[in-house]
Amino acid sequence: MSSSDVPAAGRRRALAALALLPLLAAGCGFRPLYGQNAAGSSVADQLAAVRIQPLKERNGQILHNLLRDRLNPYGQPAEPRYNLSISVSQVSEETGIRRDETASRAVLTLYASYSLVDAQGQVLTQGLARSSSAYNILDTSYASSVSRQDAQERALTELAEDLKLRLASFFSAHAT
Repeated sequence: MSSSDVPAAGRRRALAALALLPLLAAGCGFRPLYGQNAAGSSVADQLAAVRIQPLKERNGQILHNLLRDRLNPYGQPAEPRYNLSISVSQVSEETGIRRDETASRAVLTLYASYSLVDAQGQVLTQGLARSSSAYNILDTSYASSVSRQDAQERALTELAEDLKLRLASFFSAHAT
């Protein structure tokens, strides 16, 4: 059935129903995560006020940079309202075994224990985020190393996105 086959009154009713959809969504308590809250600030403003504490080791440094790009696109705040502390650990588990009993596949799991503290030192939220990424263990050590590095980068990127979403959800739920 083409649009010319639908009566004009039916099309008007369908368009009116579509126009009411945002109002119905607002009536059920839906609000955009990154939109302005009642106080006039936004979640993005609060995320930009978070100072990310330096992290140890290479994975920590990469995660720090990924988070800084996501939370503070214009640089670390000069006067932060919040401090974010993170510790990163990883576990690698061999999952694929060849006939000669050597591993052919592994799963790398990264854990990030985090704590968000306000300027007065009160812990606002804390938790444990996890990300996993699989990679192939190949016959040449260089190829295996590159494969593992790629898995680490993918897991760290996913971890940074997860942490940003957790913080944004916290700020949205506790809008001031």
